[in-house]
Amino acid sequence: MPRCFVLCLILLVGMGCAIHSKEPTLVDLSLLVDLNSPKTPKHTVVLLPGALATIAIFDGALAAFGPDVKLIYYPFPGLDGRPIDPRLDISEEGKRLARFVEGHPPGHVSFVGYSTGAAIAIEAAHALSNDHYLKLALISPAAERAGGLTTTLSGVRDISTAAGRAGTFNIKTMWPEYWKLLLVGRKNYLANARIDYVQSMFAAHRDDIVLPSPELRRAHTQSLRTWQVPQGFSAHNREVAVFFGGQDPVFDVHQTRVLIAKLGGASETIYRDQGHLLPLSGDTLYQDIASYLFP
Repeated sequence: MPRCFVLCLILLVGMGCAIHSKEPTLVDLSLLVDLNSPKTPKHTVVLLPGALATIAIFDGALAAFGPDVKLIYYPFPGLDGRPIDPRLDISEEGKRLARFVEGHPPGHVSFVGYSTGAAIAIEAAHALSNDHYLKLALISPAAERAGGLTTTLSGVRDISTAAGRAGTFNIKTMWPEYWKLLLVGRKNYLANARIDYVQSMFAAHRDDIVLPSPELRRAHTQSLRTWQVPQGFSAHNREVAVFFGGQDPVFDVHQTRVLIAKLGGASETIYRDQGHLLPLSGDTLYQDIASYLFP
C-alpha cells in the first residue's frame, strides 16, 4: 500500500498519460502556434493540456473549430520543446497568459483548458482586466488542491485495481490498465463494460502513451497540490462552460460542481459514460465546445 500511495501522488494530479508531441512552432516559452491556423483569424483559441500530456491531446480540435480559428497551444514544462525548468507555477502562468490576451482585441481570444490546464485558464481569467470579455471552456477540470484527500484515496484504490489486473505494480505493466480505467471510469472498468471500446481506444493510442520521468512529474504536479480558485475571482465579463465525464475517477462529479459554484456558476455538459480522458473519448466534445465558443 505505501508504494501504491506514492504512485497515486505522482500520477493522479493530472491526466494520467503523456502523448508524443507533433512538431510545434515555438512562439515563446509558453505558446505554440498551429501551422495550419490562418494568418488573419476571426478568433484565437488557447489550448491548455493537463499535467503529463502534450499538445497532441487536442488533435481533434482543429477540424471542429473550423478554418477561421487560430489555435495556440500551451506546452507544459519538458514537453513540446519547452524546457523542464522552471517548474509549472499555475498562478504565474495565468498572469502570463492574461498578458497575451491583453494584446488582442477584447473578445478575440478564448481558453480551452483540460484538467490542470483548466486551473491555469481560471488564473488567467482572474488576472485579465475585467473590461476584457473572455470565454473559458474547461474540460475535466482539476479540483482545488488536486482534489485533496478524496482524490488521493480514490487514486490509491484505482492504482491498486489496475495493478491487480496487471498482476504487478511495475509502472510499465500497470500503466496501460490504469489508462483504461481513466478512459471509461471505475464502474465500467471493474464491470468490463465497453470492453471492446476500451481495447480499440487503447490500440489506437498505444504508440503515443509514454512514461514521463520523475522530474517531469514533479514539474507538472507540485503547483496543483496547493492551488485554489483565486480569492476574489469574479465572473464579471467571463463566460464559463464545463465539460466533464460522469464517470471521471480523478475529479468526481461532486468535486466538479463544487468548483463550478466557486467560479460563480457555469454551464455544464456532462458525458455520463466517459471518464477523465475526455479529450480522447468524447466523440462530440470539440463540436460541443465549438458551438459554445462560436454560437
